[in-house]
Amino acid sequence: MDGKPAAPDNREDRRSVDRSPDPNVSDRSAESLSDSVSSLSARLERRIVFERTLSEISARLTSARAGRLDQVIERALGVLGEFFGVDRSYVFRLSSDSRSMSNSHEWVALGITREASELQGVPVETFPWLMAELAADRPVHVPRVEELPPVAAAEREEFEREGIRSIVIVPMRWDGRLVGFVGFDAVRRQVDWTEEYVVGLRLLAQIVVGSLESRELATRLSEMAFHDPLTGLPNRKLLGDRLERAIVRARRHRRRVGVILLDVDDFKLVNDRFGHDAGDRLLREVALRLATVVRDSDTLARLGGDEFVVVLEDADEAPLESVAARILEVLGRPIDVGWEPIVVHTSLGLVHGEAGPGLAAGELLRAADVAMYAAKASGKNRWAVYSRAMDLDVGNDPGLRFQLGKALTDGELRFFLQPRIDLTSGVRIGAEALVRWQHPRRGLLLPADFLPFAERSSLICGIDRWVLARAIERAYGSAGGGRLISVNLSARELRDRDPFEELLALLAGTPGGADRLELELTESLLLEDLPGAVDRFARIKQVAAGVRIAIDDFGRGYSSLQYLHRLPVDTLKIDRSLVSDLADGGRSSVAIVRSIVEMGHNLGHRVVAEGIETPEQARWLREFGCDEGQGFLFGRPMSVEEFDSVAPPGEP
Repeated sequence: MDGKPAAPDNREDRRSVDRSPDPNVSDRSAESLSDSVSSLSARLERRIVFERTLSEISARLTSARAGRLDQVIERALGVLGEFFGVDRSYVFRLSSDSRSMSNSHEWVALGITREASELQGVPVETFPWLMAELAADRPVHVPRVEELPPVAAAEREEFEREGIRSIVIVPMRWDGRLVGFVGFDAVRRQVDWTEEYVVGLRLLAQIVVGSLESRELATRLSEMAFHDPLTGLPNRKLLGDRLERAIVRARRHRRRVGVILLDVDDFKLVNDRFGHDAGDRLLREVALRLATVVRDSDTLARLGGDEFVVVLEDADEAPLESVAARILEVLGRPIDVGWEPIVVHTSLGLVHGEAGPGLAAGELLRAADVAMYAAKASGKNRWAVYSRAMDLDVGNDPGLRFQLGKALTDGELRFFLQPRIDLTSGVRIGAEALVRWQHPRRGLLLPADFLPFAERSSLICGIDRWVLARAIERAYGSAGGGRLISVNLSARELRDRDPFEELLALLAGTPGGADRLELELTESLLLEDLPGAVDRFARIKQVAAGVRIAIDDFGRGYSSLQYLHRLPVDTLKIDRSLVSDLADGGRSSVAIVRSIVEMGHNLGHRVVAEGIETPEQARWLREFGCDEGQGFLFGRPMSVEEFDSVAPPGEP
């Protein structure tokens, strides 16, 4: 050892000194930690506020009524715009073909100019990179516009021209395709959006598009429920509501409401000649022309088919007759239906509604309908003003038309038969099937009272098939005695595909062939579509072996020889007007009937004369060699029970 006192050991002291904090360092660390905690707390609090805001916006959007949705969307854009401190927020929607976009909703900060009105129909190729990103379902987040990639040169140029410094845009998608976007622009400062905010904005975009699409679906459903899809006009349901409201206003202001119901005369001929597309074009053009006649305060509606209604709020200020004259004028000009210009005629029914307590929308429409049919009966292409005297005519009562459909299902139709006689022997060889309507209040109605109404709708097909089913039952039942039964068909049965297929199915069910059935169609209806008639008759003959085809009302002035040889017919039924003239023994009538009989026989057809009422007419027809006859001379139309109990003259 060296004897020197040992130096004091200061290690503990040094350790003690080392552990003592530097007051300055400690303060800075504490301050830094405090700032970090405060910053984190602020970010968390801001994020919580953002999520709460999104939740509130979502609730408001999903519960917003259709009329307030736009206001709610713009309020949401404003709340989020202020939250992010941007200058403008917006919604753009793509056009149906995705070729252009329009600014549908917008919020701007104080001092920023609105631009939505100028940003309509913007071509999507203006922003090729942006639209490609959104189409790929990628949000576009650009904190600094100057840092956009070279491929986005067009977007950078446009953004810089607008003074935009930061931008975020998120796609709106529906049914798997891009339908628009939601965006936020910052002009006066740079803004960055964290990933959490971008995800939240994507959620917002889907809530917005869901609300908009739901409203549009509701609008489309409402349009379908209350508007005619062909013309866009109010339909019968909306018309009823509008008319009821017009009546209330008329009663309040002590004025008259007016109704005009119009029908396009011979519209069916347009469909038959040019096709249903041409008919649709005609109806659309009629709607457009009618719209030029009515005032904004009036209602123009389509009831269906070729019927339109005009409701005049004040029939004193705009007299019905003046409006009717104007309608005939605008519709009297040629209309191009795609093939050639045609001129259509219309029949109008006018009715004034006095502002009394008993006035009802249904009654006004019924009265207008009655007047319209009165106009049609008096020559068409004119109007008639309703009067109570018109109700005395059974044929003008539209209530019958509404009840006819019910008659089919309620068993009110009656099956009648009129005998057909062999003119040589006088023996009853068959019958023509006819229909009557046992109306619960009016009693037994003749075909002339209701079939014209049925022919204007699909009801005629139901009546035809009802009669045909009874005729088949009769012809092949034990009571039929194997005799022939003839049944009249409407043109609709042959013209329209569905009724024709149902007719074929009914004929195909006849037991052992259809040789006891004869189907009749008038000569004039055949000539409306001769090639179609040839094809339809050939199919009928193929499906129903043995069925006979007859041309009814033959010889009414048509060019019979030009088409007769082309049709697979078996029987010609001479028109009753020609038979009626035989009673006077006039040379022309005798010569025409004799020629028809000879021509029919030369072509291998049987010839039947209708409307035989006197022995003199029957004598002439026997002399000409006419095969069969029917008419009051041999028996009126009668019920099945009466038919079976009465034997015609000459039959044991």
